[in-house]
Amino acid sequence: MNGNGKGNGKGKGKGTMDIGIAVIWRDGRVLLGQRREGGAFGRLWEFPGGKCLPGEGPDECAVREALEEVGLDVRIVAGARVVEHDYEDLHVRLHFFPCVTNDEEPTPGDYAAIRWVLPCEVGAFPCPAANVAVIAEIARGGLTPPPSDGR
Repeated sequence: MNGNGKGNGKGKGKGTMDIGIAVIWRDGRVLLGQRREGGAFGRLWEFPGGKCLPGEGPDECAVREALEEVGLDVRIVAGARVVEHDYEDLHVRLHFFPCVTNDEEPTPGDYAAIRWVLPCEVGAFPCPAANVAVIAEIARGGLTPPPSDGR
Protein backbone atom coordinates (compact mmCIF):
# COMPACT_ATOMS: atom_id res chain seq x y z
CA MET A 1 0.00 0.00 0.00
CA ASN A 2 1.14 3.50 -0.52
CA GLY A 3 1.17 6.11 2.22
CA ASN A 4 -2.60 6.64 2.07
CA GLY A 5 -3.41 2.93 2.28
CA LYS A 6 -4.51 2.60 -1.34
CA GLY A 7 -2.89 0.68 -4.18
CA ASN A 8 -0.82 2.51 -6.80
CA GLY A 9 -2.60 1.05 -9.81
CA LYS A 10 0.22 -1.33 -10.78
CA GLY A 11 -0.46 -4.98 -11.33
CA LYS A 12 -3.59 -4.68 -13.53
CA GLY A 13 -6.00 -3.33 -10.95
CA LYS A 14 -4.49 -5.19 -8.01
CA GLY A 15 -3.90 -3.44 -4.75
CA THR A 16 -0.28 -2.75 -3.84
CA MET A 17 1.08 -3.78 -0.47
CA ASP A 18 4.33 -2.41 0.98
CA ILE A 19 6.39 -4.93 2.94
CA GLY A 20 9.31 -4.05 5.22
CA ILE A 21 11.96 -6.78 5.38
CA ALA A 22 14.99 -7.09 7.67
CA VAL A 23 18.00 -8.75 6.04
CA ILE A 24 19.79 -9.41 9.34
CA TRP A 25 23.55 -9.98 9.32
CA ARG A 26 25.83 -11.25 12.06
CA ASP A 27 29.37 -12.58 11.72
CA GLY A 28 29.16 -12.73 7.92
CA ARG A 29 25.93 -14.75 7.93
CA VAL A 30 22.36 -13.75 7.14
CA LEU A 31 19.28 -14.95 9.03
CA LEU A 32 16.60 -16.98 7.23
CA GLY A 33 13.33 -18.26 8.66
CA GLN A 34 11.34 -21.19 7.31
CA ARG A 35 7.57 -20.73 7.20
CA ARG A 36 5.48 -23.44 8.76
CA GLU A 37 3.74 -25.99 6.56
CA GLY A 38 0.28 -25.00 5.36
CA GLY A 39 -0.63 -21.36 4.85
CA ALA A 40 0.88 -19.01 2.30
CA PHE A 41 4.41 -19.93 1.19
CA GLY A 42 4.49 -22.92 3.56
CA ARG A 43 7.96 -24.44 4.09
CA LEU A 44 9.67 -21.69 2.07
CA TRP A 45 12.55 -19.68 3.55
CA GLU A 46 12.44 -15.90 3.93
CA PHE A 47 13.82 -12.92 5.81
CA PRO A 48 11.84 -11.55 8.78
CA GLY A 49 9.36 -8.95 7.60
CA GLY A 50 5.75 -8.12 7.02
CA LYS A 51 3.10 -5.65 5.97
CA CYS A 52 3.54 -2.01 6.85
CA LEU A 53 0.98 -0.78 9.33
CA PRO A 54 -0.99 2.39 8.53
CA GLY A 55 1.36 5.38 8.91
CA GLU A 56 4.42 3.14 9.29
CA GLY A 57 7.38 3.44 6.93
CA PRO A 58 8.97 0.30 5.47
CA ASP A 59 12.11 0.87 7.58
CA GLU A 60 10.10 1.06 10.80
CA CYS A 61 8.18 -2.02 9.71
CA ALA A 62 11.38 -4.03 9.11
CA VAL A 63 12.70 -3.18 12.59
CA ARG A 64 9.35 -4.00 14.23
CA GLU A 65 8.95 -7.28 12.36
CA ALA A 66 12.48 -8.43 13.28
CA LEU A 67 11.64 -7.97 16.95
CA GLU A 68 8.20 -9.57 16.66
CA GLU A 69 9.17 -12.52 14.44
CA VAL A 70 12.61 -13.52 15.75
CA GLY A 71 13.10 -11.45 18.91
CA LEU A 72 16.04 -9.45 17.56
CA ASP A 73 16.59 -5.74 18.07
CA VAL A 74 18.13 -4.65 14.75
CA ARG A 75 19.73 -1.54 13.33
CA ILE A 76 19.36 -0.69 9.65
CA VAL A 77 22.79 0.05 8.16
CA ALA A 78 22.03 0.86 4.52
CA GLY A 79 19.20 1.90 2.25
CA ALA A 80 16.61 -0.53 0.99
CA ARG A 81 16.74 -2.69 -2.10
CA VAL A 82 13.18 -2.43 -3.44
CA VAL A 83 11.63 -5.25 -5.44
CA GLU A 84 8.15 -5.21 -6.94
CA HIS A 85 6.37 -8.45 -7.75
CA ASP A 86 2.95 -9.51 -8.99
CA TYR A 87 1.22 -12.45 -7.38
CA GLU A 88 -2.09 -13.65 -8.76
CA ASP A 89 -4.22 -11.28 -6.71
CA LEU A 90 -1.74 -8.79 -5.27
CA HIS A 91 1.10 -6.49 -6.27
CA VAL A 92 3.79 -6.28 -3.56
CA ARG A 93 6.57 -3.76 -3.07
CA LEU A 94 9.21 -5.34 -0.87
CA HIS A 95 11.76 -3.11 0.89
CA PHE A 96 14.80 -5.22 1.88
CA PHE A 97 16.92 -3.41 4.50
CA PRO A 98 20.41 -4.66 5.46
CA CYS A 99 20.48 -4.80 9.27
CA VAL A 100 22.82 -5.84 12.05
CA THR A 101 22.12 -7.00 15.58
CA ASN A 102 24.06 -7.34 18.81
CA ASP A 103 21.46 -9.64 20.37
CA GLU A 104 22.50 -13.12 21.39
CA GLU A 105 20.29 -15.55 19.51
CA PRO A 106 17.04 -15.25 17.60
CA THR A 107 13.94 -17.15 18.62
CA PRO A 108 11.92 -18.99 15.96
CA GLY A 109 8.58 -17.42 16.91
CA ASP A 110 6.13 -18.47 14.21
CA TYR A 111 8.84 -19.98 12.02
CA ALA A 112 9.32 -23.75 11.79
CA ALA A 113 13.10 -23.17 11.78
CA ILE A 114 15.64 -20.34 11.61
CA ARG A 115 19.24 -20.42 10.42
CA TRP A 116 22.26 -18.17 10.07
CA VAL A 117 23.45 -18.82 6.50
CA LEU A 118 26.58 -17.87 4.56
CA PRO A 119 25.92 -15.78 1.44
CA CYS A 120 27.16 -18.61 -0.79
CA GLU A 121 24.54 -20.92 0.77
CA VAL A 122 21.39 -18.78 0.43
CA GLY A 123 20.52 -20.11 -3.02
CA ALA A 124 20.05 -23.61 -1.59
CA PHE A 125 17.01 -22.49 0.42
CA PRO A 126 13.70 -22.41 -1.49
CA CYS A 127 12.11 -18.97 -1.17
CA PRO A 128 9.04 -17.06 -2.37
CA ALA A 129 9.26 -15.85 -6.00
CA ALA A 130 9.46 -12.19 -4.91
CA ASN A 131 12.70 -12.91 -3.00
CA VAL A 132 14.63 -14.65 -5.79
CA ALA A 133 16.43 -11.53 -7.11
CA VAL A 134 17.56 -10.50 -3.62
CA ILE A 135 18.72 -14.04 -2.78
CA ALA A 136 20.82 -14.00 -5.97
CA GLU A 137 22.21 -10.57 -5.06
CA ILE A 138 23.24 -11.80 -1.59
CA ALA A 139 24.84 -14.91 -3.10
CA ARG A 140 26.97 -12.57 -5.27
CA GLY A 141 28.06 -10.62 -2.18
CA GLY A 142 25.52 -7.81 -2.30
CA LEU A 143 23.10 -6.31 0.22
CA THR A 144 25.61 -6.73 3.03
CA PRO A 145 26.33 -4.20 5.76
CA PRO A 146 29.47 -2.05 5.52
CA PRO A 147 32.54 -3.88 6.95
CA SER A 148 32.56 -1.58 10.00
CA ASP A 149 29.04 -2.75 10.88
CA GLY A 150 29.79 -6.36 11.68
CA ARG A 151 29.91 -7.90 8.24
